[in-house]
Amino acid sequence: MRVKRLVSLVEARSSLSRLAREVAQSGEAIAITQRSKLAAVLVGASRYEADMAELEQYRRRQRAHPTPSFSGLMEIVGDLEEGSHQLTESYEAALKRSGDQLGDALRD
Repeated sequence: MRVKRLVSLVEARSSLSRLAREVAQSGEAIAITQRSKLAAVLVGASRYEADMAELEQYRRRQRAHPTPSFSGLMEIVGDLEEGSHQLTESYEAALKRSGDQLGDALRD
């Protein structure tokens, strides 16, 4: 959502009617800050209704076609920690071989 501008909570309190008219006419949101942090966003009623309808449509699709779970797709066999150590050792050995080959090539 694009925010038209930022206003402080103090300013929003004192000019809420004007801000509401601006948002309704322009269709752009106004962010309201409190102590320099985003506290609320003022949006027009039509934008709010459109966003809520889109959200409900998304939720209906999710209920109709839920995202499949990854549970049961993979089986862990063996000791993961041991496998990790073996992988680390293999990587370090390959890195040493590469370093040795590079050193040999530079000496030639």
